[in-house]
Amino acid sequence: MPQPHLTTGSPQPPKIEGKLRLYSMEYCPYAHRVRLVLNAKNIPHDIVNINLINQPEWYFKIHPQGYVPALDTGSQIVIESLHICDFLDEKYPSPPLFPQDPASKQRDKDLLKKIQPMHGVFLRCISLNENKSLEEWATEFVPHLETFETELSNRGTTFFGGEKPGMVDYMLWPWGERVGTIVIAHGQQLPFASDQFPLLRKWRKAMRGDPVCDGLYYGPEKYWKIIQIKFRKAPPEYTDCLIDSGSQQPLKVDGKLRLYSAEFCPYAQRVRLVLKAKNIPHDIVNISLSHKPEWYSKIHPEEKVPALDTGTKIIIESLDIVEFLDEQYPKNPLYPLEPEAKKRDQELVKKLSPLSDALFKCVLSHKVKTLGQCMAELVPQFEIFETELAARGSPFFGGRTPGMVDYLLWPTCERLGVLAIAYGEQLPFDENQLKFLKKWNKAMFENPICQETYHEPEEHWIVVQQKLNFLKTK
Repeated sequence: MPQPHLTTGSPQPPKIEGKLRLYSMEYCPYAHRVRLVLNAKNIPHDIVNINLINQPEWYFKIHPQGYVPALDTGSQIVIESLHICDFLDEKYPSPPLFPQDPASKQRDKDLLKKIQPMHGVFLRCISLNENKSLEEWATEFVPHLETFETELSNRGTTFFGGEKPGMVDYMLWPWGERVGTIVIAHGQQLPFASDQFPLLRKWRKAMRGDPVCDGLYYGPEKYWKIIQIKFRKAPPEYTDCLIDSGSQQPLKVDGKLRLYSAEFCPYAQRVRLVLKAKNIPHDIVNISLSHKPEWYSKIHPEEKVPALDTGTKIIIESLDIVEFLDEQYPKNPLYPLEPEAKKRDQELVKKLSPLSDALFKCVLSHKVKTLGQCMAELVPQFEIFETELAARGSPFFGGRTPGMVDYLLWPTCERLGVLAIAYGEQLPFDENQLKFLKKWNKAMFENPICQETYHEPEEHWIVVQQKLNFLKTK
């Protein structure tokens, strides 16, 4: 899973003996290239992710322009993805990714030069800054795609590298993985004929099945979120359409609950986690909280989220909603069935609000408080849950698997990384401090239900900044 992205004020992590270090950004296609090659060649390395909006001060000594990727070999810094991958193939010859024959190797290197012009078209297409039809975009892509289609035809192999991926394959794949963002951006696929580019289609399917590519795969939806941030400096419109002022109320779907939500709201996230954990059929309508649709006041008098439409009534407040869901959908119970144990959990849930309030206040106060002052307020709140988890002697508050307390606490803990960004330094937890919660946090992060609703701290930070700017205008 992604490591945190270091930002302004973050200390430089000490090098690990015997390993190369790659300075990367999890979603950068150029850094993606290098990670593919490192994994394909099984080269020992560690990765330090860099926040490309607010780089650590020391990083400009690594890369003068503050870009990624950059490879620290221990004796030199190599920058630019193609230079790095060239270096790796020469210094770590097994398995070779370039052909051994000089003429064939030069042919591959010449082909690599043709990726960048296609990337330029791709960026322009997904930025939505040009008033072009999909047909016009398809026409612009055709000569670039034909170059690679023809080359595959001439080689007579599935991959550019032969019977298995080589350097050209791994250098091109980051855009093969991201091509689905065009469909999300424009609402439909580029209008290519079904028999057009058959070899590239076969190549893309084969690359998707390659273990090296699969190990670093995110999919178009995740990349689209990052693209939205890159081009608009704003939280994206996620899987369901963002409903704002002037929008019509979407028709209900028979047989499904409807959750009125906001992608980054921690209280709505609680409900989404419970709906997924209990596998309850539902749809989601994301509401723009800065420009709410006029009809939403009839759903929620205060125009807040979450709100659950059951078909017969509207339930508001996250705790009331999840209580309703656990009672009405008893399969996969999240509260204990034993009354005393359930009451104990409900009492613990009441202590979540002071914790989330303290975290939000610390983030808002980052210009007037030190991180030490902030932690002095937060740690006692966390210690309540640390003590309870230690007393239960289980990995989760729910026992061997997450329960209601776990899913209600997680949204607050997911956002803890925002503090490090706001204050520009790592959170100063002592090694032995909150050791049960640290183990719990890792287990929750790896939980598939939590992963489905997860967003990076950088994404949450952008939302916090937008909220602050919005409040200033009111």
